[in-house]
Amino acid sequence: MMEDTSIMGNSICKVCANRICRLIIPPDYYIDEMGELNEEDENDSEDQVIEHNYCTALLLPLDHIVLDCNKFYPIEEVTIIKNDAMFGS
Repeated sequence: MMEDTSIMGNSICKVCANRICRLIIPPDYYIDEMGELNEEDENDSEDQVIEHNYCTALLLPLDHIVLDCNKFYPIEEVTIIKNDAMFGS
């Protein structure tokens, strides 16, 4: 089994209801500031997509691996609570 080396792969934030995730493509001028790109890099648009994760509870960017957090709220619990509320239970 291969270990997930991405930040969210090993973080509890991956399944937290307080996490906002968005995929963004930076504008051309931002990519130009980062340095010269090879022709093959320009054709590979997946390399230009940046995943931006943010914690709404702590108002912090998630650019690190979180192992424990007192604001952790699993997505499954939120889903169950919302579904129960819809049925009046």
